[in-house]
Order: sequence, then structure tokens, then C-alpha cells
Amino acid sequence: MLRGYYTAASGMLSQQRRQEVLSNNMSNVLTPGYKAEQTTVRAFPEMLIERMESHKLPVKNSGHIPFSSRIGALNTGAYVHETLPTFTQGSLRETGFSTDFAIINGELPDENGYLFFTVENEDGTLRYTRNGNFTVDSEGFLVTSHGHYVLDENGERIQTGSEEFAVNSSGVIELGDGTTANLGIAYYLDQSNFVHEGNSLFRFEPDTPLNARAQNFPFQITQAGNNLAIENGELPDENGGLFFALQNEEGEIQYTQNADFVVDEDGFLTNGAGFYVLNERGGRIQADAGYTVDENGVIQSGDDEVNLAVVYHPNMDELDQAGAFWQHAEPEDARAIGEGVPFQIKQGYLEQSNVNPERTMTEMLRTYRLFEMNQQVLKAYDKSMDLAVNRIAQLR
Repeated sequence: MLRGYYTAASGMLSQQRRQEVLSNNMSNVLTPGYKAEQTTVRAFPEMLIERMESHKLPVKNSGHIPFSSRIGALNTGAYVHETLPTFTQGSLRETGFSTDFAIINGELPDENGYLFFTVENEDGTLRYTRNGNFTVDSEGFLVTSHGHYVLDENGERIQTGSEEFAVNSSGVIELGDGTTANLGIAYYLDQSNFVHEGNSLFRFEPDTPLNARAQNFPFQITQAGNNLAIENGELPDENGGLFFALQNEEGEIQYTQNADFVVDEDGFLTNGAGFYVLNERGGRIQADAGYTVDENGVIQSGDDEVNLAVVYHPNMDELDQAGAFWQHAEPEDARAIGEGVPFQIKQGYLEQSNVNPERTMTEMLRTYRLFEMNQQVLKAYDKSMDLAVNRIAQLR
């Protein structure tokens, strides 16, 4: 009986979350450059229901073996797995203002790729937007409507001095003093790595490496003296790779597949460059000079054992290689203008939101009905429980 409560309640919660996302889309119909968000709903694992001992199979000596008959699968509810923006080109609206820009996508090299204006956040980090509703601040810098600096292709702020400037279709700004600046147009191959922060801003988040041991990915560690190497098994993605995890002096995580690991003067396992080798919990490893590592990555040092961190990254294209090391590619390393990515800049235009109001309203009504249906189911279970407690269980 209680399973029904949880199933209906999870349905209500998932529809409530969908309604929140749809309402937010609807409220941003007129926001330039806004990208509609959509939710992905997943079901919890199904349970196989069987009727125990409903049949008996005859055996020798007049005996019987209890036999269960299958009833079917029981769904245990659903949940909102993630919310993702929909990166499709919005329609253009002419404004006539020189500080309004719109990006028109050409035939991009990858169907999952997308183009953005690059802006600087309050803390100096990079953010990305399709909202070209810019203005010029009191110091003559080109900024967004929320005060974020618009950057050129070198990551520098663009100082136009006034609103009297022109931008050609290639994104080259002709400044009043006769100089030029190229708009920082960034291109990324995978839209799924962008997280919507509000105000039509997105931040880039690379894929998170997975614990290869916990995921049961096949690998083997070989040791030759202080040298450790990973031999990959059959990985789930041809672009993926297995790595040892290291931590540099700044605390940044880097990766390597083959290295000489030594014990430093403080007793920590490091590589030749002084980077700390990490265990699977992300901590530094202390070991004796005579440590050994088995093929499963278990380090034996005296009586202590610790699991070496072996991580799987699903997309090595997102990693920058520097010698024998890899690290997450910084956002400024995105492909930009001049690298075979076709686009066009329209000055005096704004890209409109790609929200379809009619479709969104229809989805909102449908979501409301689904929420209401789950609510009725929950009420029915509640009524049944009330009968069970207050009537059936009464002693007469």
C-alpha cells in the first residue's frame, strides 16, 4: 500500500518541477537570447511482482516444489533527472541601436555545437550569452545590461568610448580612434556542458571524471620499479580514457597515464614534478619507499592498504595535454572566429527567445493535468488507508 503513496508523490514532485521550468520559460518569452529549458524525467527501477506458492510442481515420491507465478512489473515512480537548455536559433528583431548584436549561426561543424558572446563575470571568470543587448558604461566599456564586460577574442574588455561605432558581419568592431577589436565569439562542441545561471548567462562545466573501480571499468595497473602505467580494458566510449589523478601545488587536479611515482621527504607519494598522487577519495597518499601496487591499483605500504585513484574521463577532447599531463580545458580554449566556424553578426538586431509560447502553454496545461491525476491517486490511497485503520481494524 505504501508503495502507491511514494509512486504518486514522486509523480507529483516531478510534474511540479516541470511546471516550474515551463513557467520560467513562459516568463522569459520576451528576454533576448533566452534559451528554453526542458526537463528529462526518468523512472525509478521497476520491481518484478510474483505470486508466491500459487502453483506447485510435482516431483518424485509424491512431493511438490512451490512455484511462483509472475504477475508483472511494478513501477516505483519517476523523478526529474536534469534540466537542459535548448540551443536553437531564435528569430531576429530589428532595434536600430548600435549596441545591439545578434549572432546568426552558419552551418556549424557539429550538430551539438553552439556559438556565444564571451563576457566577464563579477569575479573575473568567463560566462557565455546569446543576449546581445549591450550598452556602453560610464568608462566607455561595452557591457551587458547587467554590467558584465563584453570581451574580445583575446579575453580583453572592449572600450568603444561611445555608442558611435560599427560592427561588420565578421564581428570586427571599428572604434572611433581608427583601431579595431574582434568580438570574442566562442564555439563549443557539446551543449550539454553548459549550465544556465540566469540573466541569459551560461557557464561551462566539463564532464566529471568517474571512479573507474566503482563503475567496474576494466583496467590493469603495471609496476616497474617506481613507474606505474594503466592498461585499459574495453571502455564504454571510444573517446574515453583512464588516468591517475594528481594534485598540483595550487590544488588543481591533473591526470596522467604513465609516471614515475616517488615518496617525498614528508612521506607523500608524488610524481617527478612534485604533484601529489591521490587516492580514490581524493586524499593524498602516504607511503614508505618500498611500497608496491598490485594490478587492481591497491597500494601496499607496510601493513596499510589504500586504493589508488583511477578515474575515467568520458571525453578526452575536453582535456588539454601538456607533456605527460592532462587537465580540463579552460573555457578560453574554445574554438573561436577564424577557425572554420561560420557565423554572422548583425548590428542593430537582437536574437529573440526561442520559447514557443503556444507549445509551452499546452505543456503547462498537460503538466497540470498530470499533477492533478497523481493527486487523485494519492487521495484514493489515503482514503483506503483511512478505511483500513478506522473500520476494518475495529474489533467487534
